[in-house]
Amino acid sequence: MQNTEITAYLEMLLKECVHSYVLDSLPIGIAILDLEGEIRYVNGTLEVRSLYSKEELLGKNAFQIAHQLGMDAEMLRERKDFRLKGGFSRPIEIGYVRKDGSRAWIELAAEVLRWKGVPAGFQVVLRNITDRKLAEAALQESESKYRQVVESATDIIYSTDANGFFTYANPAALKITGFTLKRLRQF
Repeated sequence: MQNTEITAYLEMLLKECVHSYVLDSLPIGIAILDLEGEIRYVNGTLEVRSLYSKEELLGKNAFQIAHQLGMDAEMLRERKDFRLKGGFSRPIEIGYVRKDGSRAWIELAAEVLRWKGVPAGFQVVLRNITDRKLAEAALQESESKYRQVVESATDIIYSTDANGFFTYANPAALKITGFTLKRLRQF
């Protein structure tokens, strides 16, 4: 298949997206890449979230941009090659540095676009998961602080299940009672 046919196919796909306003209003970023990774289309959401304009992205190599943003471009290339060979890959979570220097997280999924049964490019979907990642980090920090307070407390602290059986006892509780957690769970 000639490269011009593939290019024509990708351009036809874009023309079929005449309703690009719909694509631009989706809460997910969408990009269309050719087989070499050249960015042929980005929707408005990707532009807004990345802080790069369409003009800064279109025609550029997605793997070079990924490397500039601090992503593992080699791993992304390997996933691309795996997909081209018919392999299935799950969406991945990737942290990156945005144009303004702020840190962000995306979930990235890519599907092979085919024309007459032959791979012609990729549709890449990027979902912003920064808020979720920040919430997870805050929860982990909070749990760590709570655990530290409970573990170092000199008072007895314990928890029980709905049936009243011990599920946890801090070190002070074990020291004061002289029981092990295994023994307490028998009560």
